[in-house]
Amino acid sequence: MEAYDTFVSRIQALFDMPKSKFDLLWRFLQQNQGKLSKHAKEKEFSQLTDKEEQQIEKVFEEIAGATGLG
Repeated sequence: MEAYDTFVSRIQALFDMPKSKFDLLWRFLQQNQGKLSKHAKEKEFSQLTDKEEQQIEKVFEEIAGATGLG
């Protein structure tokens, strides 16, 4: 749970989105080895630019690596 909280905290500093979107983002990244799937990009997170997507994936990778999730 600490990893999730850290992730949300770091992403909140970058993006303004509802808490439910953070939860969904976390689950998608966990399920797809730290990458947003094509479906997630097209449907749930279509408002993100490629650069923003890369930022989010990098934050997840850093946290997953530090906590053994990845």
